[in-house]
Amino acid sequence: MKKLLIVENSLGGGGAEKVLLTLLNAFPRDQYQIDLLLIKGKGIYLNQVPRHVRLMTMLDPAKENASFPMDPCTLREYCTEKLSPDYDVEIAFLEGPPTKLLAYHTTLKARKIAWVHTDLQNLHWTAPYYNSDMEERAIYNQFDKVVFVSEGAKRGFFRRFGGLSAPCRVIKNPTACRDIQSKAALFSIPHDSFCFCTVASLGARKGQSRLLHAMGRLFREGFRFHLSLVGAGDNLSFLKELAHVLEIYGYIDFCGFQDNPYPYMAGCDVIISSSISEGFPLVLCEALALGKPVIATRCTGNQDVLQDGRFGLLVDNTEEGLTEGMRRVLSDPELYADLKRKARAGTDSLEYDTIITQIQDLLNE
Repeated sequence: MKKLLIVENSLGGGGAEKVLLTLLNAFPRDQYQIDLLLIKGKGIYLNQVPRHVRLMTMLDPAKENASFPMDPCTLREYCTEKLSPDYDVEIAFLEGPPTKLLAYHTTLKARKIAWVHTDLQNLHWTAPYYNSDMEERAIYNQFDKVVFVSEGAKRGFFRRFGGLSAPCRVIKNPTACRDIQSKAALFSIPHDSFCFCTVASLGARKGQSRLLHAMGRLFREGFRFHLSLVGAGDNLSFLKELAHVLEIYGYIDFCGFQDNPYPYMAGCDVIISSSISEGFPLVLCEALALGKPVIATRCTGNQDVLQDGRFGLLVDNTEEGLTEGMRRVLSDPELYADLKRKARAGTDSLEYDTIITQIQDLLNE
């Protein structure tokens, strides 16, 4: 039985965290003994960690001001004192702190794998954890393998940091289609008018303010429809106030975070992604798993999932692009029917079993 150590920032409501839970449930229990180390032991998915996984925490969740230690000596000391030298595989499942921490765990036995979920060229959110791009690149070169969730994420990484001596490969995030379809059928969310749905954390990078402005413009043109906005985050109060200002509040359902967002997705007419940047957006994979038509802004991750428009409608990454895309879908029944056909074709592209096998093969090398 292989001993795995997986390091993640937390178990908040993001796509990478959801993918991690999918993997923890997919790995055969008779083949892997899994320890999951969270930099911060908090998040809405904490209660969904499988019971056979041992959960550890680096920073005390009761100490709100506790910050990730930047000093290499402190990181080495933590690894020496707290982490076992007996793991067969150690995985930094996110950029930033998990990757930096594992780079300082010097063991002869373990193979080290770093996962990159983000286009770091367009969203370099990890910069505060390093003194320079050179240092960040050197950290990744401490790993035996670097896995990118999309070709776009890989391109962005190489554009920012240049090449790596560590071997690199692309493995898409797995999407458990049957599980998603089963959860979508647990209850229904009826609508009495055309409904768009967006599922994402409520933050600036997800672009929901642009989506609301686009909705306001279409209402001034005479269109009427609903928007289900599923997710939680720091921008909630701002978005509610903006909806009032734009006089569209009564047509928006602020659904909050949902453990099971799939009935909301299945009950709408179109899934829409307004993101400014994405690595490999799980929600678009989930939309395709449900066969739902998709509108998405043209950015790296969205283009990868939708294969440059093969499985959905890509629009300019602007408020105007979102407005035009929504206007076209609302006005053109033939386009809407075509997006339905594209979504159904996209379901077959998700290849869940193939991807799980690729990841297990990687662990067993």
